[in-house]
Amino acid sequence: MGFQMGRLAFWAALAISAVMVSAPVTPAHAQEDGTDIDLKLFGTKDLPSNSTGCHFALWQANRDPATDKYAYLFYLPFSEDGAPLKARMKIGDEFIELYEIAQSQEDTVGGLPRHFAYRSDKPRYRVLIELLKVGDAGSMAPVTEADIYVVRSKKFPFLAGAKASTVARARGR
Repeated sequence: MGFQMGRLAFWAALAISAVMVSAPVTPAHAQEDGTDIDLKLFGTKDLPSNSTGCHFALWQANRDPATDKYAYLFYLPFSEDGAPLKARMKIGDEFIELYEIAQSQEDTVGGLPRHFAYRSDKPRYRVLIELLKVGDAGSMAPVTEADIYVVRSKKFPFLAGAKASTVARARGR
């Protein structure tokens, strides 16, 4: 379960990350010097098994997972009782597992929390997701615009634009 993250704390963390980001870089073009995060897209075949079908998935804004072989940036399945399982992202040639550590409670968009924070253990990444434009349908709201910020020590933060057709997420989480 995540703890409540105040609006000010989220924006302070985001501002520190954003200061270091001069321009968004597409996932396919990380620099060779090792200072960039090599965020990769992944496809439907790479999604973990999920017996409930309930999930929160974001893909690159200019892609469509129904037609593009590689589109997904972030995938979070839910258990039968609505609890989040391990999320996943692909960085370099490896998938990293992420755990939710916080979500905004006061600031919502389309009935959903606007901000989500995740962490991985090894290697250590932090991921901030900001939902910018969401329809007004609660847990099944279409996400038409979102930003994903990926941060790792000694690396430049990475910003990717994202969207999703639906979010199937347990209410109150």
